[in-house]
Amino acid sequence: MNIDVVRQERQLLGIDRWFKHQCKGIVFWATGVGKTYGASLAIQRIERQREPNYVIAIPSFELKKQWEERLVKMFPKKVMDRIIIETAQTILFRGLKRITDVLIVDEIHEFSSEERIKVINGTLIEYKAILGLTASADDKTFEAISNILPIVDVITEEEAREKGFIAEFIEYNLA
Repeated sequence: MNIDVVRQERQLLGIDRWFKHQCKGIVFWATGVGKTYGASLAIQRIERQREPNYVIAIPSFELKKQWEERLVKMFPKKVMDRIIIETAQTILFRGLKRITDVLIVDEIHEFSSEERIKVINGTLIEYKAILGLTASADDKTFEAISNILPIVDVITEEEAREKGFIAEFIEYNLA
């Protein structure tokens, strides 16, 4: 069986688990497993049922370009028009309350500070569904986030290596 098919089946299993938790929770997948692609699969599934608005919150401007490139390849303009991709800095700087149907938070472990947690706890963004993505949920700082959202699916590095579905990736260390 093609390794991409195996990986996608596993990603879909994780997204199924998120749906079973009333679309509120975190997928904790090893780096390279495809968290962004997994979130895209969640959007595809949601789009088959309804046409909601989305906010994708990311910790840095560098990730914004990656998200835009991925989503533009996967979704038509009518879907892209309902997706807003914002950095944590922009959300906090504006301080405006936003209401959305689906909030996707990439690198959710980066949202544990006293200020940034306002993005995910309903203070700055009200949402009906929230999908958190992380590869780093072991840290003590993650406690504040786990009090808000459960981890609904885990793909460890060991599982990903055993099954061979870690994609090539570039890791950046940003100041």
